[in-house]
Amino acid sequence: MTNLWIKSLKIAAVIAAFLIIYLQFVNKDRDASLKKYFDKPQAGDVYKIRYDDKETGFSSVRYFKIADFNENTVFFFRSKMSSRNISDLFLGQYDESATIGFSRQNLLDIKAGIFFNNEMLNAKLLEIERR
Repeated sequence: MTNLWIKSLKIAAVIAAFLIIYLQFVNKDRDASLKKYFDKPQAGDVYKIRYDDKETGFSSVRYFKIADFNENTVFFFRSKMSSRNISDLFLGQYDESATIGFSRQNLLDIKAGIFFNNEMLNAKLLEIERR
């Protein structure tokens, strides 16, 4: 019985070490995307934003795809759905019937994790994906 317990503990330690290394890699990759693309928006860029839902208080992730921009504002199509985790499932479908605009200051606040509006609290930019 003790031998099985020791083997289980070793397996759990290996899995934990793998997860820690993987998460560090993901965070470095995300930070690199913010540094590379934040100041150079392009139509089609996808901003992955985590926020606390103002109505439910639950943490969610929503994707915003750049539709257009000018020197003052970036206009986004919102993903049709949000998710309580960072799964890409269904988040890549956008409502292209309307856009939402964020000013440069709004985007700086989102990058810093301090943005809020009538839907989102503590919105934080996780990643920018350029396709």
